[in-house]
Parts: sequence; C-alpha cells; structure tokens
Amino acid sequence: MKRSSHVSPSGFYPPVLEIFSTQISDDNHQLITHALTHSYQGILDICRGKELELLSQAYHQQRQQYNANLLLRFLLTQKTKNMALWIISQDLYTQQKNFIFGLAHYY
Repeated sequence: MKRSSHVSPSGFYPPVLEIFSTQISDDNHQLITHALTHSYQGILDICRGKELELLSQAYHQQRQQYNANLLLRFLLTQKTKNMALWIISQDLYTQQKNFIFGLAHYY
C-alpha cells in the first residue's frame, strides 16, 4: 500500500481505513473508495481489504437477515489497519431494530 505523502506537523502519517466487502461489484467498490479518498485526502489513507464471507451463524432464518453485531465482531478480527469498513449488500438487523444501515464500534 502506498502511504499518503501528507505528514502531520508532528510527523505522523494519517490513519488507514481498510475497506472490506461482500458481494459488491468492483465498480461499486472503486466508486466508494474514490469518494472516500477524495473526501478525506490528507486526513485518511484508504486501502482495499479482502473479500469477506458472511458468517452463516449470523444469519437469522426467520428474519431472513444477518445479525450486525456478530458481523462487526468478526470484522474486528479481520482488520489489519487502524480502521475498517465492511460493505455488505444484504439486510442487517440488531436487537430491537428491524433493519439498520450500519453499525459502528469505537475503541
């Protein structure tokens, strides 16, 4: 991965966002990567992570949705950079929510 040429006054490089995906076309992945790179230029470096398989144990048969909390925990075991984003086209849910557009964990 090529590092950003931007170095903060303190001498540190920007953090790296690793983008994972599941069943997303290369075109869509590139559009998202380009938009994030353009929006956060000099603030955040972007790199492509590997294609991840959805966990079968995260699938709720009756709801026909994936449990976002289980997927997020799995993502945290896969990331190798400062931050991670997992783009998923399937329906997700979390407790007390019928559907969600995303789930985040700060640490």
